[in-house]
Amino acid sequence: MFKGVKKYWFISILCGLIAAALFYVFLQQVEEQYRPDDLVTVVKAAQPIAADEVIRLEQLMTAEVPAQYAHPNGVRDTAQVVGKISTTDIAAGEEIIKEKLVGEKEKVGRLAYKVPLNKRAVAISIDETSAVSFNVQAGDHVDVMATLDITDPAGGASSAALFVLQDIEVLSVGA
Repeated sequence: MFKGVKKYWFISILCGLIAAALFYVFLQQVEEQYRPDDLVTVVKAAQPIAADEVIRLEQLMTAEVPAQYAHPNGVRDTAQVVGKISTTDIAAGEEIIKEKLVGEKEKVGRLAYKVPLNKRAVAISIDETSAVSFNVQAGDHVDVMATLDITDPAGGASSAALFVLQDIEVLSVGA
């Protein structure tokens, strides 16, 4: 059928194809043997997420990992994360953990979330007189006054009171 060198080329190519097919079958068997049976879906950050940032869907990705490597408090569904606020920085590729998120209910008690965007909270020490017998409560609006003692070069002294802040919302009271 084949003469001379052509016969050896044909036999070597045929042996190479058989070896490649056997190697492929072997790899498939090894992969099947070591494929974990208990994969779970976890939610990870697709990009870095800053602390106190509202999390959007495009910042998230899902991945399948063996159950033994998934964090026990990890989030399994993106719907549980979207719209929540991260309490710490989350690195890209990091699994999202429930404790690193706060929602509308959880943020009510935290002072940082009571302060409107681009505003700052200020602590002011008060006594019973300046707090109207301690009747000032969170949510009230108050004016902040300062009394200054002024001395002139001639040795005279006087006092002046002025409004420092007006119509300021009280965020919290007490210790």
